[in-house]
Amino acid sequence: MAAPPRKLETLLGPKGPLAERIPGFTHRPQQIAVARGVDTALAQGRPCLVEAATGVGKSIAYLVPLMRWLDKHGGRAVVSTHTLALQSQLVERDIPTLLAALPEWDIRAAALKGRSNFLCLQDMNTAAQELWTQGDPLFRQVLRWSNETDTGDVAELDFSFSGWSEIAANPDTCRQRECRHFDRCFYFKARKAAEDCNLLVVNHALFFADLRLKKENPNGPTLLPKYDAVVFDEAHHIDDMATRAFGLEWGSGRVPQLVRRVKRLVGDSEGAVDPARLAALEALNQVVVDPFLQAPSPEAYVDDLLSSDADRDAFQDRRDDLCTTLDALARELTALADRSEDTALRDRAAGLARTATRVSSELTQVTRDDAKPSPDGAEPGYFRWFHTRRASQSFPARTTLVKTPLAIDRTLQNVLFADTPRVIFASATLASGGRFDFLKKRLGLDGAEQEPPVEVVEGSPFDHENNCLLYVPRHLGPPSSSAEYVERVAEEVLELVEAARGRTFALFTSHRMLRAVHERLWDATDYPLFVQGSMPNGRLVDEFARAGNGVLLGTASFWEGVDVPGPALSQVIIDKLPFATPDSPTQRAREEQIKAGGGDAFRDYSMPQAQIRLKQGFGRLLRAAGDRGVVAILDSRLWTKGYGRDFLADLPTCPRTDRREKVYHFFDHVAEAPAPLAPAAEPVASR
Repeated sequence: MAAPPRKLETLLGPKGPLAERIPGFTHRPQQIAVARGVDTALAQGRPCLVEAATGVGKSIAYLVPLMRWLDKHGGRAVVSTHTLALQSQLVERDIPTLLAALPEWDIRAAALKGRSNFLCLQDMNTAAQELWTQGDPLFRQVLRWSNETDTGDVAELDFSFSGWSEIAANPDTCRQRECRHFDRCFYFKARKAAEDCNLLVVNHALFFADLRLKKENPNGPTLLPKYDAVVFDEAHHIDDMATRAFGLEWGSGRVPQLVRRVKRLVGDSEGAVDPARLAALEALNQVVVDPFLQAPSPEAYVDDLLSSDADRDAFQDRRDDLCTTLDALARELTALADRSEDTALRDRAAGLARTATRVSSELTQVTRDDAKPSPDGAEPGYFRWFHTRRASQSFPARTTLVKTPLAIDRTLQNVLFADTPRVIFASATLASGGRFDFLKKRLGLDGAEQEPPVEVVEGSPFDHENNCLLYVPRHLGPPSSSAEYVERVAEEVLELVEAARGRTFALFTSHRMLRAVHERLWDATDYPLFVQGSMPNGRLVDEFARAGNGVLLGTASFWEGVDVPGPALSQVIIDKLPFATPDSPTQRAREEQIKAGGGDAFRDYSMPQAQIRLKQGFGRLLRAAGDRGVVAILDSRLWTKGYGRDFLADLPTCPRTDRREKVYHFFDHVAEAPAPLAPAAEPVASR
């Protein structure tokens, strides 16, 4: 019997159960406002859009009304995150803390990950007998772990094993209940545990993979049990994740990987599989992908590369030859499975046959021209493009062919909102210009098909007025690719680093600018330098925080999800407004679509994207109530362009200046001195 629900103001109030039972809990009016919005959406069966800035306590703000609603009404809810770090935080800290404070609520929570995160015992046993694992000390550690683990989750490993994909669970080779390891199968144990819970925590990739299955086969099997409400945390990634999930990707490494697996399967057995066919597969695959590997640009539209009828016809002929050979291999493997008396060989041959068929089918699909939407609007138009990773000392060249939908609004309406109207989108950076128009249009929440969403925008409770200074220099001029401009920016960064006595994140929109600044700082400052790529990102941030006076240089992955409270991070430098690369295929396609519909691509798409991204970078600075510091945006367009005022209005309100001496003055009056300082001679990162 559920306990009578208490008011949110009581639960989250200064004298409520959370304040009484959770050490360090702080009453925040902004948190209550967010919780009210989520509660209204759940009660009325409506979507909800929430921007809750740093310090609001966003996860508690949506978890409390969500868990209260589940306790009262029953059913199941899913919380989906972009990162595994947030997923772990929710399952290991936030949810248990709330349940300890509110034990009367009937909530059973668990995390659920995708199949590839789990060890496959059948493939593990097979790999242990194969040559490629013999003498590998890391494989021996994995083998030992496989006999000790209760979960089979790769996250338990404290090292990286390059052969994980060979032993991870996958749908092609999975025998499900027919597998002799089914009773101990880690993946299906996790699925069963999830079905017994009423609050699941997943990541966006798994959630949208499940939606894709529902789209392709509405009455077929799913990856997630049925749910009644969804919360997307880190929801600013939803547009990209959904777009990717409803598209298709085909990597050039899939055929070589398949050939390697088949060779290991058949070994020296004569007549099992025609070796000439395997050699032909590798040669044909190379011929198919060569035009993309040799393209002058690492990413472009497929139609721009194969621009003539002759080029397109030649590519389709080569593709068809590859697909025909893959289909022939699938038939050979099926025949091998049918005649084999070895259960393990039969299962693996049948699984590889399914893999060959899928590789062939998806290559055909990803290269099919589906540019126009279907007449009924059920299928959006698609654009075809590719991206290539150039060869390096560590990796061979690889290309990925991609087919991306132009729009996802109708698809989301059909496979998500129509069945589950209670969908909450929450992020610290979700609105642009204080409004959700951009996101609503992309997700299809601006039409008459469903109830209008509840909208909540709550700023940070931190005191930006007294604890933050925004510095935007005019003297650098507008951003340019010229060597002179790059040199001026590098010199400006050096001056700012010296003003802050290290303690700086420098966030860049390009690797070229990062390298230029790194070269300038290398022998010009005594502060420890931490450069993206010199070590794993998580370790880089830990070393930066430990140094206390370091300078971290990073690009895209450091603009969000990085948390360094305290004086170790007292300055964030942003090299320029983070507009997306205008000639990237995805950006071009979106802008062309908007222009074709009579819209303003800059105002309707490019600018809202950049506003959200800029807020993410700005938000790296103040991470706790006592933090102080400077955000420097080295882009004079904030002063000189009309849209600059819109960007500035979208940032937290704080003093602004275009004079560098004000930055020096600010740091001279910071009450708390930087500590502890790392000795300048310490050999950290890339010094």
